[in-house]
Amino acid sequence: MRMLPLSIAMVLLAAAGAAAPSSVKDWLDASATGALAATPTAFRAIPEKTRPALVPTLDLRDAFCAEVAAFGANYAGEMLRIIPAKGATLLDLANAAASISTLKGIPYWSVTRQKTWTLFAESYTVQSPQNPVRVPDPVFDAVPRETRFYSLQEDTTFGRNVYEATFRGGRDYLWTRTENVTPISFLLVPIIPQGGFLTHTILVPADDGLIYYSVAMMRGFLPGVNKQSRLDSLKNRLVAMADWLQERLSK
Repeated sequence: MRMLPLSIAMVLLAAAGAAAPSSVKDWLDASATGALAATPTAFRAIPEKTRPALVPTLDLRDAFCAEVAAFGANYAGEMLRIIPAKGATLLDLANAAASISTLKGIPYWSVTRQKTWTLFAESYTVQSPQNPVRVPDPVFDAVPRETRFYSLQEDTTFGRNVYEATFRGGRDYLWTRTENVTPISFLLVPIIPQGGFLTHTILVPADDGLIYYSVAMMRGFLPGVNKQSRLDSLKNRLVAMADWLQERLSK
């Protein structure tokens, strides 16, 4: 299991003393604001070894962008959306994002099938990768400074795989990181190694809405798939996850 880079650990500590802006616009730079001007959900492909452009202007941004660039993805994309979740607290966000079992059956647009399809046929929290016995979803009574747990998801494209989720809470944001801890196969052929599929999500609540930022990165061998199709698939997965959390917060 990789250690949290020192640079990121330092900014996480510094963020605890930051004052929260009252509006989502205080967290967005010109690139992010411009991207959202024409669409409610902005998506941008991230060229290899380059920095994301839509990350909220948190103290951790430079270190976060450096980590994304260093991943060495074959395919990577970032998504930004403002969710109308006024009044949502960081604790609300942590518990909504940790409700892994509610991901079962969520829909997404399948590029290969060209129709709406189920993303996860099964999804639940497990005890560990070595003992993937189902356990209850985590429920927090305080925003976690840092915690890890595991989930098993049966992807309708990539089959059953175990993932490690890391939740990190600052004073003004929640940062989740999800990584595959089992190799991912397609039609029984291994295509993505352990740690080769990584998703970061940063949630920033403000008085006038919730900033939902997410980046998905993949490295591996995907035969017979063109790059644009793979990027479209990553986008559709990120959109499905944003739709899921938005629905959870509306309950």
